[in-house]
Amino acid sequence: MRPLHIRQDNDHRRIFQLHFPHIRIGMSKRPARQVPQGFSFICENTYSCGELINTVRKYRHDTTRMEFVLIPGGMTVHKVPLSPYLIGRYQCTQGQWQKVMGNNPSSQKGENYPVETVSWGDCMEFCKKTELELPTEAQWEYACRAGNVKEYCFGDDVSRLKDYAWYDENSGVDDGPHPVGQKNHNAFGLYDMHGNVWEWCADKSEEQVDYLVDPAGPKSGSRRVYRGGSCYCIAEACRSSESAFGSAGHRYANMGVRLIKLLR
Repeated sequence: MRPLHIRQDNDHRRIFQLHFPHIRIGMSKRPARQVPQGFSFICENTYSCGELINTVRKYRHDTTRMEFVLIPGGMTVHKVPLSPYLIGRYQCTQGQWQKVMGNNPSSQKGENYPVETVSWGDCMEFCKKTELELPTEAQWEYACRAGNVKEYCFGDDVSRLKDYAWYDENSGVDDGPHPVGQKNHNAFGLYDMHGNVWEWCADKSEEQVDYLVDPAGPKSGSRRVYRGGSCYCIAEACRSSESAFGSAGHRYANMGVRLIKLLR
């Protein structure tokens, strides 16, 4: 799937309502109150980012103790319909990875740092052990935007990126990734959707031409997609629409993961 680029318009509110009719600025859509299997309800919180406000329900995954947010689903800016799903509030940490996998391959050690130097295959093994999933590109971008159709989850002003992301201008080459959750959240209460470490997605990198409900990406291809940018990236690589890809077996010190659970 190619990067989900959008056309900018002076009337951002009109574009927002066109692509996100289920969400109103200053209002929220409350998802169903049933507790997904394998999760425990934590609380309901309201988060704002710029002019956007959403009320979401938070859950804890019983096995990993990760915090998740319930995304109500809807239509993406690329007109891809999505079903409701849970997504991790934070990038998977080294402590959580160690608990499940019994190892920590990361180069920059720290229990609350994002796990990195993990391949797509490593992440799929983690998913098998926890009954979680990797997000598709569509799910990842929808969660990242949280209703925002601009370049970043907070808008177009790149000077504000330092408040939301670790990237090359505030994280030197020698610094490496930082502990999760230190920057501002988006309007779904999600942290580090821009920068820190790239996040593996389920999709193969070849172009997708049919957009069905909850698309899983193209069926062919050996390369896998990752999203979000990293602490070593320029600002443009951290945009909500930006997409990159690599071999499923590659392991780099800026490659991590964020998990989801599709509510089928």
